Amino acid sequence: MTVDKPCRLLSDLVENMPIEVVGPLPSVHNFTRIARRQRETHMPDPDNPADIDLDTYLEKSELGRSSVLYDSGPFDTNRLIVIKAEDFNLLRYSGTWIMDGTFNIVPRLFEQLHTIHVDHFGGVFTVSFALLPNKTTATYDRRELSITRLLVWVFGLEWC
Repeated sequence: MTVDKPCRLLSDLVENMPIEVVGPLPSVHNFTRIARRQRETHMPDPDNPADIDLDTYLEKSELGRSSVLYDSGPFDTNRLIVIKAEDFNLLRYSGTWIMDGTFNIVPRLFEQLHTIHVDHFGGVFTVSFALLPNKTTATYDRRELSITRLLVWVFGLEWC
C-alpha cells in the first residue's frame, strides 16, 4: 500500500512501457478513482483518535515520521496533528504567512485541514498543515500555540 498520488503512480508505471501497452490502460481519472477505492478499503478512516497510526501512515509517505511537528496524542478526543512540509524552514525567512483551511478532504474524525503557506521570492510554498478536530477558538489557539512553540524551539527565535 502506498500514499503516493495516483498520477505519480501512473506516471512511474508507464514511464518505460511501449505505447501498445499504455494505450489500453485506464485514463488518469479512472485510475485515480480506482486508487481512492483501494485506499478506502485498505486504509479506512479511523473510528476514534486512538486508531490513528501516524507511524504506519507516514513511513509509507514521502514525508516520513520526522515531519510530525505536534501531535496532542491518541487519547485526546480533540486530537490535533501538525505536520511540516518540505519547505518548513521558509517560515523563518518569510515576512508573509498565508493561512487557509479546507473542509471537504479530511478524514471524518477531523473537521478541517488548515495550511500555512509562505511567500518567498515571488512563489507561494506550503510549509505546514494540520488536521483540526473542530472550528472552535480553542482549537485555533492550540494550532497557533503549537506553531509558535515550534518556531521558538526549531529556530531559537524570541518568544513574541
